[in-house]
Amino acid sequence: CNSECGKKILEGWMLKITCWITGLLAILFNVIAVVKTLSTITRVKTGSMLLSKTLISLVAWGDLMIGIYLVVLSIYDSIFGEKFCKNQAKWLSGTACSVMGIISTFGSQLSLFSMTALSISRAIGITLGSMAVPSSVNKVWTAKVVAVAVIVLVASLSLALIPLAPSLEDYFVQGVFYDDVNYKLFTGLPNKEKHVKVIRAYYSSSNISADLTWKEIGEKVDGMFTHVQNYGELSRRKVHFYGNDGVCLFKYFVSDTDPQRVFSLAILTINCFLCFLITVSYFGVYVLSRSSMNTVGTKKSSNLERKISFIIVTDFLAWVPFIILCYLHYFRVFDGSSLYEMFSIVILP
Repeated sequence: CNSECGKKILEGWMLKITCWITGLLAILFNVIAVVKTLSTITRVKTGSMLLSKTLISLVAWGDLMIGIYLVVLSIYDSIFGEKFCKNQAKWLSGTACSVMGIISTFGSQLSLFSMTALSISRAIGITLGSMAVPSSVNKVWTAKVVAVAVIVLVASLSLALIPLAPSLEDYFVQGVFYDDVNYKLFTGLPNKEKHVKVIRAYYSSSNISADLTWKEIGEKVDGMFTHVQNYGELSRRKVHFYGNDGVCLFKYFVSDTDPQRVFSLAILTINCFLCFLITVSYFGVYVLSRSSMNTVGTKKSSNLERKISFIIVTDFLAWVPFIILCYLHYFRVFDGSSLYEMFSIVILP
């Protein structure tokens, strides 16, 4: 581990306490939000309110996932302690890290997509006047709500799982960890470039392509040990997309040399666009709703608008500065790597 022999998953007591408190509070309050929303969703009388309640529930589910991620991360940090450095390679290439990456990505995208759908639906409702002349809940409205919920859930889960697709390993796998300590040829978590250098030297050939697939690399590495008695394939584990850091978060900070840069920057750009879309939609809702504050029904609706607006503002303040920071890192204006833990534990949650 060299100079980082005392490295931990979470550095500093302040970060550890923040992770525990934020995670536990997120679980507590979002469980309350989910239970409260689901307990009232069966009593709603309008289709638009059914959609709003459903999407608010999905926002709470997404934030609940983030809370679970933070608490599990804190537990692993406590388990590893100062032993994390020695177990870092196993952790980053392990299943637990990948699962945590899926949970955090699914939760954050579910929350953002749900708020986007919520904002658009409220804006359309105000514009078309469906809030003034509400439509009662019927089979058509129920089907629409279910369709929107399924689309949001599938889109969120798909974005979280795409980086782990076996067919895309040449795009997302960042390195390989060799379990067998008897073979010191590859130490740490060598990437493709390091593998190719060793393979070229072993086979005494400079004609070996630098664009070898991970499958081809595996075959050539196995071929280097065929003379070993009782030889089988070398035991190895791949470092997937979420294994870029001990906190196992989506790889937001990328450079122009990362194979995953297109995917990461595309998601960041989409999220930024959604944040602005949410803001514009709710600004329109706010302006239009000011002219219809005289009726009791509208006053009740305005209470919900204020609650949703608070969610929208906090989400905007979390995502947009972070996305700008990611782009500054990509364009090498500054190195944001050291801020990874703070953003994953403090800003985004």
